[in-house]
Amino acid sequence: KLTAISLLHVLWRTIYISHKLLGQLVLVDSETENEYDLLQLQQVQNYPCLLPPDAGGCQSYTVMWHFDKRYGKCSAFWYGGCGGNTNRFETRTECQRASAVYFQQLDPVKCRSRGSSEDGDIRFFVQVSH
Repeated sequence: KLTAISLLHVLWRTIYISHKLLGQLVLVDSETENEYDLLQLQQVQNYPCLLPPDAGGCQSYTVMWHFDKRYGKCSAFWYGGCGGNTNRFETRTECQRASAVYFQQLDPVKCRSRGSSEDGDIRFFVQVSH
């Protein structure tokens, strides 16, 4: 099981620790300045589909695909050719397969595909019980 200590150990080269309001422990990615609390960071480690698209640091642009968690579908973005993160796929099909695995691992009962949309994307929706 991944613990906060082992997670910090794995990510020590790219993450530095900062404190935010009320002393909340927040990890900040030194390359992208994205901020994560420990729970979010553990989820990102386990599920790359939660990461935002990252064009990387080079300028040899090509179209790649990423899972957009806001819309529950795979979207194209410009990738610069180096760096970036693991939410990057060469084809929409590859992205859809990866996101399907993510949702099945999250909760195979509550997460399901609602089929294809008009634009051909497979969209996933999560039922959240309170």
